Amino acid sequence: MAVTKEQVLEALGRVAAPDGAPLPQAGVLSDIVAGDKVFFSITVDAAAVPAWEAVRKRAEEAVKAIAGVQSAMVALTAEHYPLVPPFLLRYPLRTDEAVAHIRSPLLLFHGDHDTLIAPHHSELLMALAPQAQRVRVPGAAHNDVHQFDSYLDALTGALAALH
Repeated sequence: MAVTKEQVLEALGRVAAPDGAPLPQAGVLSDIVAGDKVFFSITVDAAAVPAWEAVRKRAEEAVKAIAGVQSAMVALTAEHYPLVPPFLLRYPLRTDEAVAHIRSPLLLFHGDHDTLIAPHHSELLMALAPQAQRVRVPGAAHNDVHQFDSYLDALTGALAALH
């Protein structure tokens, strides 16, 4: 039987944040992808990352101890930009909700100098879409990926493989 988000949250409730609060109440968890594989991230201020690494390890151990969990990935991330309230987003893009429904090949490009969207986001998307492949574009940031030969080569190769 697939592990539920509620089971994961229950297990995480036994893990304490650095201030002693139960992890689910700390306000740092991303959406939890549950099933036989569990994925989520803990997002904190960059300065707090060292204090949270032990929490990340305990959270991963707690999730792996749930019956039915084959693997668990808990990412600890420090975002450079504060979360933007949803009402300010003109076109919210919930790729995490969309990729789970994609059944065709999926190619994710990520610039290795992208300071807007951290690389762990594409890793989490890959967990939701097992057919996905990621191409890291050396030297690229967020808005210039298309200007790099490695992007063009990977895209050309992927399109050619569809024949």
